[in-house]
Amino acid sequence: TAYEIRNCDWSSDVCSSDLSTTAKTPVTLRIAPDGVVTFNDTPVDNREDREMPKLRGRLKNLIEASAEQSVIIRPNDRAPYQRVVDVLNACGAERVKNLTFGG
Repeated sequence: TAYEIRNCDWSSDVCSSDLSTTAKTPVTLRIAPDGVVTFNDTPVDNREDREMPKLRGRLKNLIEASAEQSVIIRPNDRAPYQRVVDVLNACGAERVKNLTFGG
């Protein structure tokens, strides 16, 4: 099994590998049937946390680095609708302009 070593600022839960993503490389946000949200396959925030501070922090840093950063939201067919709204709200709060839904 291979493991990725990431240089992280644990005080803000933002990793330098998040900042290396460019507008050419979309960020994928997945929403599971149980409400777990992943940022490029890394779980973020607690399922009950509707404000999503960790997701918002990562999105903020990405948008500051590249205002045209592409973000794809991929909710599972059984994902709770409220959780999809929570993710959309986080994207809107951090001024994500290039947002799409994927299957």
